[in-house]
Amino acid sequence: HLRNAQGETVAQKDQPPLSGTYPTSLWDPGEIIADELSLPIPDTLPSGSYTLVIGLYELSSGQRLAIPDHPDNSITLTELKVTR
Repeated sequence: HLRNAQGETVAQKDQPPLSGTYPTSLWDPGEIIADELSLPIPDTLPSGSYTLVIGLYELSSGQRLAIPDHPDNSITLTELKVTR
């Protein structure tokens, strides 16, 4: 998810990790999973600073998976600057 300075989600792309080829139920604790995806940025998104975050959720319930020491169950990947 891409969030603005107010914490609002301004762009997102949801998809299963590794396009569903390796379900989280098979992951081992501490295992590192590398994945890539493209996040479309809306043409109407104004210039500014944004935060890129990632999280996982249970498909059937929509409930986010717990991430220890992260109360909102997401991890900040990086800060981005959009210029138009």
